[in-house]
Formats: sequence, C-alpha cells, structure tokens
Amino acid sequence: MAWLNGVIVAYALLSLGGGIAGYVSKGSFASVGAAIVTAALLLGGTALAKSNAGMGYGIVTFGTVATLGFFGMRYAQKGTVWPALVMVIASVVVLGCLVAGHFMKKPA
Repeated sequence: MAWLNGVIVAYALLSLGGGIAGYVSKGSFASVGAAIVTAALLLGGTALAKSNAGMGYGIVTFGTVATLGFFGMRYAQKGTVWPALVMVIASVVVLGCLVAGHFMKKPA
C-alpha cells in the first residue's frame, strides 16, 4: 500500500518538523527528542510493514495513538492551534487511513 506508506512518511516528517520548530522557537530538547522517537517509530513501522504488515502497521498505530493522546491533552489544556490541534487532526487522519488500508487489503 504505497499510498498509506506515503501518508505515514508525511506524518512522520510533520512530527519531526514540529519537534524541530519547538526546539528552535523555545529551546525545547523534549520536543525534538519526542519528535525523533515518534518519527523513528513511524518510519520503522512503515519499513517493517513491507515484510510483516500486521506488526509494522501496529507499531505505526501505537505511535499515532500516543501522539493523539499527548496532543489531545495539550490542546485541551492550552487550546493552541500549533502544534496541538494540527497534530490532533493529522493523527486522526492517519488513523483513518490505517483503518481504510486495513479494509482495502486483499485477503490472503
């Protein structure tokens, strides 16, 4: 599912870009560190999905749900559009794509 992998890579880059922006604007090492870990989970899961789709996309789902939970709480607390609301919306879109990809796959 090349389209799904493209969505996940774009999401990983958005996450990484947000972490870098947090570091540049506020000097937050936590932001860039969390973004690197999240992007590594997403990209690693995408790479693994080529040989083991269930495990790979499961890892991506875990990373996406964790990101959604973190930024959902952050949006509820602070109400900021960037990065909180943007990441919530992106996470929901990626989860929707993962569900769509699951139902679109051909039976074995």
